[in-house]
Amino acid sequence: MESKTIVIRPSVDEYLSELIHILYEQEYFGFLSSAEKYIKDIYSFLEQDLPKLHRLNLCPKAKPYFSKYGENLHIAAYRRPKTKTTWYAFYEVFENKYFKIAYMTNSHTEDSIHISRIPLKP
Repeated sequence: MESKTIVIRPSVDEYLSELIHILYEQEYFGFLSSAEKYIKDIYSFLEQDLPKLHRLNLCPKAKPYFSKYGENLHIAAYRRPKTKTTWYAFYEVFENKYFKIAYMTNSHTEDSIHISRIPLKP
């Protein structure tokens, strides 16, 4: 199988890193290690599942509203089992093997009203 390269914008990395502490401090998780695991699962999705979903044509083009984050963006959706929050990764793809994660948001933000229903990982 051909390898895929995932590049994550520094702003996305910073957001996810800060999110660990926000989730813990606002008591979404009782242990810091649980918040860290939650974010680790998001990274795992980006690195392992996103290319597969893209290959299966399960990642539609993002609406023009999101063009401020990049050109020709696709969007992939992720939700951990037994949770209500859906995470959305906006990315560009080059030569069908380089994936650049440009932006992330979730179903509890204002941006989510601009996101159509997207299939979750089968």
